Amino acid sequence: MEANFNFNNRCCIALCLAKQSDISLSQVKSQLLGQLSNGIENIPFNHNVRSALLSTGIYLLYSYGKHVEPLSKFLSDSLLLFPQLRWYDDAEIDKTNKITIHEQFTFCFNTILADLAAHFPHVRDIIINSQIELLEQLTTKITHFNEEDNHEDVGDENKIEEK
Repeated sequence: MEANFNFNNRCCIALCLAKQSDISLSQVKSQLLGQLSNGIENIPFNHNVRSALLSTGIYLLYSYGKHVEPLSKFLSDSLLLFPQLRWYDDAEIDKTNKITIHEQFTFCFNTILADLAAHFPHVRDIIINSQIELLEQLTTKITHFNEEDNHEDVGDENKIEEK
């Protein structure tokens, strides 16, 4: 069986749905997101979930913006949850690749969001604001982590290491 069957299957579904002129938002959500359409919090962030999010972005691009407002909002809200999610590295990937699944997926997802923002100016602010907010969240987490790490080291400079 093909390594990325789930992702490829969802992308093909997204392309087929994009070509349908009379498809409803609920049909798109049902086909591409399924149970995820209620939100991705408290769901293991595995390959299937990541594939669903990417295919939803692909649908929006190839449908020329059909249902772009609600689905862009959903994707932007999902982006903001990334730091709190339980990530699972369960995809078939090249194990010699040193780039983590977090970096790979976030890069792909942000690229799709940037394309949506470029093609559909009326959702640009929603997307860009969520990207900025994610950067702020991550910067705050890193800063607090470094502060805690440095705070633990205070007073240790005069300690003599015992051997």
